[in-house]
Amino acid sequence: MAPDGRFQSVSAQLAHFLGYSVEALIGKGIDEITHTTDHLRECAQLELLQARGAGKFSLLKRFRHPERGLVWAEQLVLLMPQVEGRPPVFEVHVREPMVSDQTLNELHRRAFRDPLTGLLNRASISEQIDSAIMAGNRLGRSFALLLLDIDGFKQVNDTHGHLAGDAVMQQLGRRLNATMIERDLTGRLGGDEFVILLRSATDDFALKRGQRQVLRCFDAPFTLPKGGQADKIALGASLGMAAFPRDGCTVTGLLTRADHRMYEEKRSRLSA
Repeated sequence: MAPDGRFQSVSAQLAHFLGYSVEALIGKGIDEITHTTDHLRECAQLELLQARGAGKFSLLKRFRHPERGLVWAEQLVLLMPQVEGRPPVFEVHVREPMVSDQTLNELHRRAFRDPLTGLLNRASISEQIDSAIMAGNRLGRSFALLLLDIDGFKQVNDTHGHLAGDAVMQQLGRRLNATMIERDLTGRLGGDEFVILLRSATDDFALKRGQRQVLRCFDAPFTLPKGGQADKIALGASLGMAAFPRDGCTVTGLLTRADHRMYEEKRSRLSA
């Protein structure tokens, strides 16, 4: 596999498992036949491997089979010794896992997803931010983070109960997922704090566009379950932004900067 993720040579066994001919896979990008979320985890591991300059990693991932849909596989990736003057080459080995797809789906959900909202959990979104930092350092790319805190969320819990608060976060999770473009990611840090990784925000215009998209998630009221009837409540949000590399070069540094700006915005609005 080439550094850009395209197959350079493929065994007949691998082509058969993936549901393609050998000829069809040559030149095809591995991202084209990999589930988007799993490819992002794969990219994070590839960045680590390239940063080290040698080594290997394995992961369970889902391939897009042209007839069977999503199929789980165990993938081993090795970074081959680099020949001077030539780009690095990755060797990929794929085999069918020994456990059922149903079991792997459940394990994947528990390991990488927030159980309440279905968004990426804190560990997963942190891994993706770290991967974006390494890619940014290697390729000279910029990106931005948005930290989101729901205004008045404590009052929702206090007045309507925690089931209502959970309903708000679940609805917000669905809205955020629906508004993000493919390269951007959303995770829940905990409580009512969410982080949006805007990898598409390479300039101030794109960043402002991303901020507007997030705030649109609060245009419509949220539905609250109460006594068998649905109440509606309008909520707002405070946003804090941090841009790489301008505002920090580590996961902690970027999140801390975004957190400070978020609470500065909240305090300024409350004191106005």
